[in-house]
Amino acid sequence: MKRIYNTAKKEAENIAKEFRKTLLKVITTTFAFIMALSWREPISDTINWVIEQFPEGGGLLFKYWSAILITIMGVFVIVLLSRWKVKKESSE
Repeated sequence: MKRIYNTAKKEAENIAKEFRKTLLKVITTTFAFIMALSWREPISDTINWVIEQFPEGGGLLFKYWSAILITIMGVFVIVLLSRWKVKKESSE
């Protein structure tokens, strides 16, 4: 009977640990999303201001180049974070 109790207790502790880990990820992701949303309007206003400085038709080209640049930067950051995560997991 004691063995069943110890096994159940250990499983409950593991579940609680995983729950806290998952909850921390959700909260962190939520704050990151809110931070990203707070930057949306200032960045959008800045890009609109820059587009107004271009002659007619040049603004569309700027939108494409900025989208390409942001995509490249995003992929680069994702690759770096993925490598960091793999290194962290392999050292544990």
